[in-house]
Amino acid sequence: MTLLVKGKDAENFISRQASNSLKDSCYAAFLKPKGQIVSLCFIEKSNGDLEITCQNPELLKEHLEKFIIVDDVEIEISDKEQNPKVQLEGFAEDQSIIKLEEKRPGVLEKYVDFTKGCFPGQEVLSKFKNIGLKKKEERSKKFTDEALEIFAQAKNNQEDLDPAIDLLKRALKENPRNEDAYESLGVMLAKQEKFPAAIAIMQQLEMINPKNQMALMNLSIFYMKIGDKETAEEYKAKGTVLKFQEALKETAT
Repeated sequence: MTLLVKGKDAENFISRQASNSLKDSCYAAFLKPKGQIVSLCFIEKSNGDLEITCQNPELLKEHLEKFIIVDDVEIEISDKEQNPKVQLEGFAEDQSIIKLEEKRPGVLEKYVDFTKGCFPGQEVLSKFKNIGLKKKEERSKKFTDEALEIFAQAKNNQEDLDPAIDLLKRALKENPRNEDAYESLGVMLAKQEKFPAAIAIMQQLEMINPKNQMALMNLSIFYMKIGDKETAEEYKAKGTVLKFQEALKETAT
């Protein structure tokens, strides 16, 4: 089921409550002042109205109606079936979106626009972004640098890399978008001849940044190591095309 929000003030009203800037369609959260989740949603504009897909329409309707004072807004529950492409994260009752982010990195990026106007919970999230996330990124870089120092001093014994691998996993837990940590972890796992694990790490790096040339190059090498020549050639071709495109950009500038 979905919520249908109608009336001439519908868009402005929802915009004041939602954590994301309203577009033709977007994910957004409705939060309490301290960042606890009321609902995670997918919002679509439809002929001047707003259709909100969420996991508990009755609860969200009750929450939103508390804020209707003089707005020309009407909220009703629709029987429209949920778009199968919409993927909403599950959460516990009164769980903060910050705690959910720590368990499911990427939640804030998906549901929150830190550049939009005020919305409930914005102050808490801004502090987390400006202080908490920055500290996490700093710790992630520190763990990565320490891992690379160990790698540089490691001998041929594969077990010598275990402490560095542990540090890189900690780095990625702190910052799941640390590209250097992904690349280094993939290389070290390959040094231990754990090629399937190394491939999985490089694929995650490719998902984060499809234009990361090192991810494509390493995937080509690792697939060749496990005897999958066809996939290795595919990644090699991708890397060649990307390298050519980057060279064209440099020539143009």
